[in-house]
Amino acid sequence: MKKTLLVLAVLLTASCGLSDDSSTKEVNAAEEGNDGARAWVSADQRHIELMAPGGACDQSAEIRVSETAPRVRVALRVTTKKGNCIALLVSRSFRVDLKKPLGHRALVGANGAAYPRLNAPPWPGKPKSEIPTKVIHDVFM
Repeated sequence: MKKTLLVLAVLLTASCGLSDDSSTKEVNAAEEGNDGARAWVSADQRHIELMAPGGACDQSAEIRVSETAPRVRVALRVTTKKGNCIALLVSRSFRVDLKKPLGHRALVGANGAAYPRLNAPPWPGKPKSEIPTKVIHDVFM
């Protein structure tokens, strides 16, 4: 049993690579035929949950929120460990709290495209991603 667990631990470690190198990429709002992020807006319009595709070797995320009178721009960047990874696609949910209700403002991603809206929260009762997430607010009203 101990040998089996040791072999499993070695395989899992090797599958995520032995390098400390990582890369960061922008996760854009989904456009037609695109696997980008989608958004759900709470009834009080103060909370947004982004649902975005991810992978098994995602390490952390940074969300930059810019609120202006005409729009709210939510830019999501995910840092992923380089190297060999288990080919496992996961969906991640990221919560963003707005300084003011969304109202009639446009909700767009870093690429300027509007986030497609979800009719329900991605995972009720589970509003946080499993990876460390930093949210930075830039408010220009």
